Amino acid sequence: KNTLMMNNKELIYNKISDFVRKYYLNKLLRGAIFFVLITLLTFIVYAVLEYFSYFNTTIRSILFYSYLSLFVVTFIFYILIPLGKIAGFGKQLTRKQIAEIIGKHFSEIDDKLLNLFQLEDLINTNDYKSLELLNAAIDAKIEQIKPFPFTQAIPFKNTKRYIKWALIPIFIFIAI
Repeated sequence: KNTLMMNNKELIYNKISDFVRKYYLNKLLRGAIFFVLITLLTFIVYAVLEYFSYFNTTIRSILFYSYLSLFVVTFIFYILIPLGKIAGFGKQLTRKQIAEIIGKHFSEIDDKLLNLFQLEDLINTNDYKSLELLNAAIDAKIEQIKPFPFTQAIPFKNTKRYIKWALIPIFIFIAI
């Protein structure tokens, strides 16, 4: 029974780990789309402005450094930070946030995952007198949520709709 519970816990935590990885991968994909959209649109606007206005050196420098700053900031914010989170750096999703996201997607799970985390916290504090009862409650929660594929709670479909917005500046850039 104890071995089964450890396998169940490992299974749930592997599913949670996969969920977190896909969550940040989705953020990275969305960030890449926004990065392309912002930087290409800004480049096109600046190029068109320069082409029709013949700015002096000072204005050109301002445009260049503002574009470079925008490029660096959007690259860090939309690409590097999600890559770092995928690698495990920085502040990650809390267990409560994970439970809320998964619970919103799977109404059958609702608060069961959060309750599982709370029960495990009780075990870790050693304040609970009936450890066997607590382990049985954890195992029951795990059995209830085990069939659900947590990674399906990631809204990749929502991210795909942003791709068409990124294609607009790409086509404009190619056309120019």
